[in-house]
Amino acid sequence: MTGKRTEGQHAPQAVVAGQGPAAWPLWMLRHGMPAQTGAMLGWTDSPLSALGERQARAQSERLSAQGITQILSSDLARCQATARITAERLSGQSQPALTVALSADLRELNFGAWDGQPAASIAPDALRDFYADPDRCPPPQGERWSDLTARVSRALETLSPRPTLIVAHGGSMRAALSVLLGWDMRQCWTIDLPYAALLRFQVWDIRPRTAQLTGLFLLEDRL
Repeated sequence: MTGKRTEGQHAPQAVVAGQGPAAWPLWMLRHGMPAQTGAMLGWTDSPLSALGERQARAQSERLSAQGITQILSSDLARCQATARITAERLSGQSQPALTVALSADLRELNFGAWDGQPAASIAPDALRDFYADPDRCPPPQGERWSDLTARVSRALETLSPRPTLIVAHGGSMRAALSVLLGWDMRQCWTIDLPYAALLRFQVWDIRPRTAQLTGLFLLEDRL
């Protein structure tokens, strides 16, 4: 397993001065590899693959000593399965056993008419425009980038200030980078988030949610 440290937004000035709110750790885990790959997989509810299950177990080992007491997951099947595998591993370190709360706000971007379709089947010009500006050029009948960040922000506001794991998708994790760090859309794509990628934040107990990105942990290619 490889990991690298990467910096995010500066801490609030009051915290730097030794005053003000405390920080709490937030981990965000992308689901493992789904059974359906190579497609615009948004709200299409593909289950987790056998490899995805192994990826979830591998990352749960990293999380086992982190004192996590709260798990929130997207309600789509690939995230629910990843969260369940992780909760089972963490519950061996925690009393009482951890349960997984579900939130539709953490879903991947809704790709509308493109959802579940291979990228190669979509008009290249439309796909290029979408990737260049997903707010101005959303998928047909799909969501805009601003829609995604708004609902991810709503989910983050529901969290209690304690060690927390969120299991989500590549898109909703990038939206969290925007919400917590103030990054624009292009900055959010400068970090590679493959299946089972794990982010670590320090979140300040203030509103709106503000954080520092303190770690990115990826799995080795072979499991």
